[in-house]
Amino acid sequence: MKLMPYKLYESFDFNLFCGVYSPVRQKLEKIYGDEYLKLNPFQEIIKLGNPKNKSILDLGCGSIKNIDDMYKTRIFEPWLSRALHELEAKVIGIDLHNLDKEKFPGYNIDLTKENSLYFLKENSIDIAVASSFFDSPSLIKPAKETFNLLVSQLDRIVKPNGYFIFENLNTNYNNIY
Repeated sequence: MKLMPYKLYESFDFNLFCGVYSPVRQKLEKIYGDEYLKLNPFQEIIKLGNPKNKSILDLGCGSIKNIDDMYKTRIFEPWLSRALHELEAKVIGIDLHNLDKEKFPGYNIDLTKENSLYFLKENSIDIAVASSFFDSPSLIKPAKETFNLLVSQLDRIVKPNGYFIFENLNTNYNNIY
């Protein structure tokens, strides 16, 4: 598994994903009335090729009932999983809160617990992604501890030529593990 850290405010390659992002954005707006897709993780996945039929695990994907209630916004909903689902990826969303009403398979799991990804088969995931996860206000354990816990599990479930894409905003990647 290859580790791919990215920074939230890195520049975008508009030529790379504009043709893909615009139609997805329109679909999401029609279905949900809005969209708050974070472009960096989307761009990193698109750089790896067409996500159609790829197994993508979205760690801490967000949910309708979560910290958004505090802010009265919808930015923490599972927009990345929704967009990837629209692109026909085999998305699996994982969040602390309920994902029952989503079109993609979702699991209510605390990723800070040991062996939390036990149910996923060995070498079954092409891409694992953690967008805004390690600096989440919902994260109870320190980022370094959670990162190490997840990487040890991802080593088993992500294919050897697969990727773990994660945001490196409030943590220094070199100091995480």
